[in-house]
Amino acid sequence: MADYKCPFKVGDSVMVVKPDSDDIYDTTKGPGWVEEMDDYVGQHDIIREVEELGDHYRIRFADKDFYDDYIWKDDWLVAVNYTLF
Repeated sequence: MADYKCPFKVGDSVMVVKPDSDDIYDTTKGPGWVEEMDDYVGQHDIIREVEELGDHYRIRFADKDFYDDYIWKDDWLVAVNYTLF
């Protein structure tokens, strides 16, 4: 998708959700899910870096090791917008 734009930006708070689909490991449909990604499920993280890669993107989280990055699909991340007021 030439006009694809990542819906998230640096500084956004997101939560990782595991896909329900049976084809999460099928890399012919884009990036696949790897077992290490399970460690992120349910965690709230702040985006430190976004690298767009065609129709998906690589994200690094602020409180994770710099080399601990994965390629995420839109439906694997949800925005976490909360306030105390």
